[in-house]
Amino acid sequence: MRLYGGRFATVIVLVVIMSGQLGCEKSAPPEPSPPTTDGLQSPDGHQDQRAAPQPASETVEKTHQSGALNQIAADFEKDSSWAIEAFLQVDWSKGDEVFAGTNLSMSEADFVRQTAAERQRVSEQNLKELATVRELARAVTAAGQKAADEGDRAQAERCFRGVHALGETLSAPDRMALVQLVGKALKELAQKKLDALPAK
Repeated sequence: MRLYGGRFATVIVLVVIMSGQLGCEKSAPPEPSPPTTDGLQSPDGHQDQRAAPQPASETVEKTHQSGALNQIAADFEKDSSWAIEAFLQVDWSKGDEVFAGTNLSMSEADFVRQTAAERQRVSEQNLKELATVRELARAVTAAGQKAADEGDRAQAERCFRGVHALGETLSAPDRMALVQLVGKALKELAQKKLDALPAK
């Protein structure tokens, strides 16, 4: 399938994202820190409880899945353990809803109809959005592998199936060609991890 516009950016993202199965097989990122309810100190010396992270279930319920990817990405920078749990609670089959605020739901046909300048802008934004997807998928996969190593098969399977579900949605035929490629790579990685789990 031919990709239009932003060819240089497309080549870059393909090399970065597709090499090494999205980098998930490389060394795992630092272990997420446990959730904390400590807030920041306000100028008058009192604790500001608003600074404490929300439980993942509340985060997902609050957004009603809308824009879940962007919300989880923002939470990941604050507390990765909450973000990973939120990731696992999202129904990734609701692609258009959970990808709200991104270009990940754009079809290849819609992309082609854009002007050259718009295609360039979309391609550049996709670089950032797919990098976010890659980072989250790597973190969830690492959490799943940690659970597997500790003998928690149920949690490991939950993590790997979450990544597989995200990949399934991204690889749908109505997505942009580049997004489909990333989705297929995620599915293949997650399936490989699932197949490696010990039998029940």
